[in-house]
Amino acid sequence: MVVNFIWGVLGGEPTEKMINALVDFNPLIKHSREAGVVDFYSTTGRVLQEEQINFLKSAKRNVDIMGYCLGLIILAHNYDSVRSDIRTNEQLYISLQKKAKKNNYKGKLQYVKVTKGMILSYIDRADNKMMVTPYMYTYNSQDDPLLKINGKDTPLFKMYEHEFTELWNENCNNMKE
Repeated sequence: MVVNFIWGVLGGEPTEKMINALVDFNPLIKHSREAGVVDFYSTTGRVLQEEQINFLKSAKRNVDIMGYCLGLIILAHNYDSVRSDIRTNEQLYISLQKKAKKNNYKGKLQYVKVTKGMILSYIDRADNKMMVTPYMYTYNSQDDPLLKINGKDTPLFKMYEHEFTELWNENCNNMKE
């Protein structure tokens, strides 16, 4: 307690002051934190599949997924809502339905086939966290960069949430439940 008081009088613990000074000194760190980026990978392939699965499993309430191709990992838990926004054939949705039924999935499963607009990023959203892979024309998606974004009030989270919601709303007439 006395040490904390002394640190407070002197302006804070030295390590904390150095870290804060470094963050303020390095614009990349400062701007990343402000935008909501908590981690960045040069390629999606550098993120272990198990980490991506655990990311989705960490959701307590809602999962949103947008992309050209989706796996079936999201049905291992009972979320209140799973919304998928994909541009594939309906066979994937049919297999999702079958797996949900087989696993006694109790949440709400919705699927929208995108026919209006373009999917330009793969988005995994688990509650207030996202993993986003912007698609690049000349690379396989495994070679595209990946951003981890936290905080529903951060600028990047809001932008990607808006992108998902707008494509969802634009294509609701193609919804399957």
